Amino acid sequence: RTMLLDWRAIPEEFARFDCVIATDVLYERRNIEVVSDVLRRLVADAGRAIIADPGRAHLERFCEQMDSEGWGRRLLATIDASQPHVERVSHVQLIEFTPAPGSFGDRRGGAQG
Repeated sequence: RTMLLDWRAIPEEFARFDCVIATDVLYERRNIEVVSDVLRRLVADAGRAIIADPGRAHLERFCEQMDSEGWGRRLLATIDASQPHVERVSHVQLIEFTPAPGSFGDRRGGAQG
């Protein structure tokens, strides 16, 4: 099942998911905290999040934030996204984040937007 979600307005009793996929979401610095909050709320304890990032400037800081919150991290793939006559995006990284068992307790805190 898939769904489009406004991460600034997640219903309080929203379900958790085995896999949450987000693409190109780190385009603004403020999204570091917003995306980490959303993943904390939506990823099941034994689940995972996959972030696809085209080389945004905030990716490294986001990874540091996730590390500090106890998430596991591994690079799944780096995909060549280069196109003739397009210089902006040359690759997309797929990064998997997994919560450490029991590391979050009650993760239902609200995401701020």
